[in-house]
Amino acid sequence: TTLSVTFEGEEDAVEVELEEALVHGQTEVTFVYKGVEYTAELTDAYEDPKVVEAEEAAVEAVNDARGTTQVKVLEALKNPLFKNVEDANITEYNAALNAITAQVDRNTVAKIQKAVIDVPNAVKAIAKAEADNNQINLDKALKAAVETGVVTDYNADLVAQYITQLSGNTGSITAIQTAIDTVNTNNQTAAEALAKATEKVEEVESLVAEAGSYDGDKFAPVKTKIVAANNAVNGLSASAGKTALQAKMAKVTAVETAIDNVIASEADITNPGNKSTAQLSVYQLPDSAVKTALQSRIDAYAPVVALNVAIGVEVPAVEAELLKQNTPGFAALTPANRTAAATVISNAGTKTTVKASNDTVFNAIANQKVVQAVNNATTEAALLSALNDGANSTLADGKTKVLSNVKDANATVYKLVKDGFDPITGVTVNAADIDTAAKVQSNLVNAANTLVTDATTATKTFKTDKLDNVSQLNTAADSKANAPGALTADANFKDAEDEIVKLPKTLELGKELYATIHVQATEESLNGFVAEVAADKVAALKDGDVKKSLENRLAVVKNVTDVNGAADAPAVKALLDKQKPAGYEGLSDSLKDKFAVYINTNKAYATVTTYNDTLADAKVIFDLNSATTGTQALNPLTKVALAAAASADFVDANSASKNEIASLFLNDDVFKTGGLVNAARTSVDGDGDYSTIANIKTDLNKVAAAHKAFLGAVSTAAETTKTITAVDTALTDLVKFGYTGYKDLSADQQLVVAEKFLNQYPVDDKGVAIANSYKSVADVTAAVDAAIAATK
Repeated sequence: TTLSVTFEGEEDAVEVELEEALVHGQTEVTFVYKGVEYTAELTDAYEDPKVVEAEEAAVEAVNDARGTTQVKVLEALKNPLFKNVEDANITEYNAALNAITAQVDRNTVAKIQKAVIDVPNAVKAIAKAEADNNQINLDKALKAAVETGVVTDYNADLVAQYITQLSGNTGSITAIQTAIDTVNTNNQTAAEALAKATEKVEEVESLVAEAGSYDGDKFAPVKTKIVAANNAVNGLSASAGKTALQAKMAKVTAVETAIDNVIASEADITNPGNKSTAQLSVYQLPDSAVKTALQSRIDAYAPVVALNVAIGVEVPAVEAELLKQNTPGFAALTPANRTAAATVISNAGTKTTVKASNDTVFNAIANQKVVQAVNNATTEAALLSALNDGANSTLADGKTKVLSNVKDANATVYKLVKDGFDPITGVTVNAADIDTAAKVQSNLVNAANTLVTDATTATKTFKTDKLDNVSQLNTAADSKANAPGALTADANFKDAEDEIVKLPKTLELGKELYATIHVQATEESLNGFVAEVAADKVAALKDGDVKKSLENRLAVVKNVTDVNGAADAPAVKALLDKQKPAGYEGLSDSLKDKFAVYINTNKAYATVTTYNDTLADAKVIFDLNSATTGTQALNPLTKVALAAAASADFVDANSASKNEIASLFLNDDVFKTGGLVNAARTSVDGDGDYSTIANIKTDLNKVAAAHKAFLGAVSTAAETTKTITAVDTALTDLVKFGYTGYKDLSADQQLVVAEKFLNQYPVDDKGVAIANSYKSVADVTAAVDAAIAATK
């Protein structure tokens, strides 16, 4: 194994070869460099690809079994990666697994081990020992629970008291831990309790000091310890020591809140409100290394939050934000190219991660930089230099180049094409508008690379209209009932082949073009005669990229014809299992079955394009059916919204509202009587899955319209009606969005809050309410929370 090592005081890393291979989970390594032995911490724990793959497969198997049968769940849990699995406890395992609704809480072996296996094992064993009044078995069960990390602070000397305290308190691991803590507290002297509490407080003080490194998973056990520390402090008798510890815990809790808010804002940086909440909680901390670390995390994504806000406005706002942030390379572009780059970034939509945003911005600027250089070039040398820069420029993935297949030998031809030479007709026309890197590639590089050195004469000679009429080829095929080979003698194409033979320099190029036309005709007609001729023409080509590409296209044709010939949906599924279309592999078995039914229902396919379009529609439908969060549902719903007869209420909503609508769409309560939509979903199967784009669009339009209507009602009440009762009526509907803060108030309190909400509604410098101030339900709930806080 080779490591990259940077020694203290040195800027450049060196490569060190280890004598022994790293093992999975290893965090420390010892090596010898220049005769000296060193021991150092790895930047990250080593992950063995084989172990990672095995763990991912084990987690996937358990999640696939979830919601099926106990037999399948037990089979998945019997993987050697899971420990202490007992057949007799399958009822408890199954119930625990089904109770974990959030995917993030069951996405690792460790999480499944604890929540699905260890906790049920412990609860069942402890409950039975308590019910049997058996102190020996209770001691064994509690020691096992401590070993697996399910409970803490067990003292074997107090087992008799535990069994008494546990009576009626064995329903959950939380209740069991509470019973243990109660017994422990009752047996502590005041001094012991204070010492124990102090120890817990000092531990969490040390843990929150690592604020800069926590994500949600890493912080979860810290939060558990903070709760335990708070409980220990609150359980103390009144004393100066308790007061001092309470003051320390107040600071810990403030840091905890700040960490929670930063993690939440990092998880969804499309919502500027999250960032504001995080910033406020960090700002309120006293100056410290913790505060600096958290502020650094906010500073890392603040530019992306600002850019997301600009994307939700318009292209000029994106341009202005990129200039304001001094984005590398952006200011150097011409105004037209800045607008083009900003348009690409805006069309890509808001991003939920810093990397995704930075990659989009980097790629847009890199592309337009090449476009600008190409358009500025006035000589062959300058043009070739610009194209080579594009061929050497790597996009954000570190692999893909802006341009490909640039050849120095074609410099003259590049200039011809850029100046308007048409390689198809061989004549000069008005130059194409080269305003994107894709057009540089297709209009300039690709076209030029199909020409020979004496481009003008050769192209005029062999690229005749006899080679580009696909419909003629299909007509010829349809009119022949004899052997497919007879097509090669058809007058429309035999003359062209003769022309190709006369041009030795272009013979292979002509053969490639001829084969390409047959493949294109096959794709557009799925004609068996043409397909056989196309296969012969492709087989005759020299090995290379063109031949490989055409073979791949014919393989796709075969995929379509195989599906058309399938007897039923199961037969289609068997084909899809082999074809592995986009989005199919990640589906559950039941959704794969439905995917196959959808593809089977819509055949026979007349062209490759219609088949691909149907696959794309199926991906949208089943991406949505498999979605469990608003974030996962947003992309397929956006595609549905942008389909024919676009869903204006959804499309016109800002990013925050789109996320809200996506989450609401997945919530079955929205479609219940009295819910936000107040009507059942248009048409779903027994599993609650959709089977058509049209039905999804119908329901999306209902949710988006109801969402828009609510915001409109709030705006009307606060801006036009301007009465407390009107505001109260509008805010009452917040419960339909899952917000209960207003509903939980008494009727009198609601009127007071409604009045405060109305008084705090945003106004301009003349005191006039600003139209449509609240762009999302989150904006409204934040304002209600502020009003409630102001009335206390």
